[in-house]
Amino acid sequence: KPEEHLLSPKATMLKKARDAIHRLKLRYGIGQPFNKIESSQVEATWFALIWNEIILTFREEDLISDREVELLELPPNCWNIRVIRWPCFLLCNELLLALSQANELCDAPDRWLWSKICSSEYRRCAVIEAFDSIKFVILKIVKNGTEEESILNRLFMEIDENMENEKITDVYKLTVLLRIHEKLISLLERLMDPEKKVFRIVNILQALYELCAWEFPRIRRSTPQLRQLGLAPISLDAGTELLFVNAINLPPLDDVVFYRQIRRVHTILTSRDPMHNVPKNLEARERLAFFSNSLFMNMPQAPSVEKMMAFSVLTPYYDEEVMYRQEMLRAENEDGISTLFYLQRIYEDEWVNFVERMRREGAENENDIWSKKVRDLRLWASYRGQTLSRTVRGMMYYYSALKKLAFLDSASEMDIRMGTQIAPEAPRSYYTNDGGDNTLQPTPSQEISRMASGITHLLKGSEYGSAMMKFTYVVACQVYGQHKARGDHRAEE
Repeated sequence: KPEEHLLSPKATMLKKARDAIHRLKLRYGIGQPFNKIESSQVEATWFALIWNEIILTFREEDLISDREVELLELPPNCWNIRVIRWPCFLLCNELLLALSQANELCDAPDRWLWSKICSSEYRRCAVIEAFDSIKFVILKIVKNGTEEESILNRLFMEIDENMENEKITDVYKLTVLLRIHEKLISLLERLMDPEKKVFRIVNILQALYELCAWEFPRIRRSTPQLRQLGLAPISLDAGTELLFVNAINLPPLDDVVFYRQIRRVHTILTSRDPMHNVPKNLEARERLAFFSNSLFMNMPQAPSVEKMMAFSVLTPYYDEEVMYRQEMLRAENEDGISTLFYLQRIYEDEWVNFVERMRREGAENENDIWSKKVRDLRLWASYRGQTLSRTVRGMMYYYSALKKLAFLDSASEMDIRMGTQIAPEAPRSYYTNDGGDNTLQPTPSQEISRMASGITHLLKGSEYGSAMMKFTYVVACQVYGQHKARGDHRAEE
């Protein structure tokens, strides 16, 4: 039972009024009635774990696509990024707006420009994440111990020092940022290209170096000055040879984490239009809206799973379908319409997502699904009809939720922080080039997996017992004996 605080009627009314005003400010973005939570704080990690479980459940139900998972998820901490990595659909267009502000206020004091950018929390996070990510990517693809790595480290160190001393607008021409932005987009696109043409990457890195070392500073420095500062190679004369020619070391294709983060950074750098249609599926949008609105409710403190009252659910079952059989899905009615054809038209986007998921699991086309994944196909159709399996899946979400709540009740701060660390994933067997745009796409491996960002892989085992003690589910099959006696398929299912 939640703790009850004994307050006078006057104090209670005052507290309720303050809570109501606070929730209204949060809901409509009035002022800034919250403290900024950075990625290292436990509260942010708790929310990220729960949010990602919701998103991954949507993917398992085929309500959203693999691409929408990447746009909606709160990614785990990586690459030494200093801020919360908000879902991409919240950061769309924010970096471009920040670049526009930097271009307009290129002669203004640093503090003024930064205060304008920080007026939007998403914009602030987009700028910091983009900078930290680009810094990591460039240093990642350059070989350790090379002169090029030393130059890049010194270049980033100089930028960091000027940011810390609030001298960015004094030292640099911010109008050059747009050209740097274009080159960075080209670099990321070359990294996403399955062909990995190294000479193109070398050319882009060379152009970026010349922009940052020669044109970006307000005061142009000579080659001897750059060498003295460690920003130019000592062994080469200016213009005799390109940098980075023998210094590129690209991560292997099976580095799932690296290329997935590359796609995220590319989205942040290039997205222009608001992603109001993410997710596209109406049911997913309604469920996300319901969850988001519940965050603003004035709810009492809930007891732990260990202290909650146990409950049971009973589903009476008589003679309905448990699952659609393969023959039922193919059988046509008097109008020549099969059950599967009807469901494919009613749930068109969910069918596309299902085919995409099956492709990741090795079924290349619809014929492969019928031959290799027929049970998955039957379940997909059954979850969209009036079947017992649909009811059972919905009720068993209680069990899944209680397991995760039991973990969060007992987890230490170290356990929670582990949830933000990217775990190594299995190598991908091959890549797909979907859409003809020469960009790297998710593959049939378990790229969309709970190992990356959910709670499930953190469970210790005791949570299963806690959930079983608190939740019991009984399916009362009233004519099971008759079904079994006559060999009815429903008894087996």
